[in-house]
Amino acid sequence: MEEREVIVLAQSKRAYYTFDGLDAVGKSELIGRLVGGFGAVEVKTPDMLVSPWRSFFDRQPLPLRYAYYCLGNCLANRRVQGKLDAGFVVVQDRSWLTTQAAHELRDLSPAWLSVGERLAKHGLPPDLAIIIEVKEAERKRRLEGRGYLRRSDRENLAFAGRMNGMYYTWAEKLGWQSVTFDNTKFEPETAVQELANLLNLGGM
Repeated sequence: MEEREVIVLAQSKRAYYTFDGLDAVGKSELIGRLVGGFGAVEVKTPDMLVSPWRSFFDRQPLPLRYAYYCLGNCLANRRVQGKLDAGFVVVQDRSWLTTQAAHELRDLSPAWLSVGERLAKHGLPPDLAIIIEVKEAERKRRLEGRGYLRRSDRENLAFAGRMNGMYYTWAEKLGWQSVTFDNTKFEPETAVQELANLLNLGGM
């Protein structure tokens, strides 16, 4: 995978980072440690206002399911804007990249996907989209140690070989700056420090 230039933001500037990646790559743990140790605030997608209905919409026809995730992204984007206006550094767990990639791989029509693309471009772009990766053997080992997976998570396993590439495809379509963070070899404490250094959060 080609290297992507990383934009390092001035420490005084508020910042917005999205995190996407396959199941069991460590997104939630890394985000939690950034929040706990470096003063960032977290926004989840789908937004908390609609997240209780996620399991229901995961069982609906694909266009309705997609509409739900688009709404979840739009609401999350509004929440991010409010946190940025208050001066916070914001880290978002999943973004339009996951929504677009996952539904394209489920063969949602281009006409529907273009709706999400327009909404994403109309919304607030991240300063940097971070795509977390873990070598497949290690990721499978981590998955085996997990308990319950949502239906959508289980379905995403079938797309694992193509999802990472689709994240970058959609980042380019949306005009988002993106970077890979390989979380295979790191212990959590080391990983979060490396990530904080990448995002210039060490001085917070």
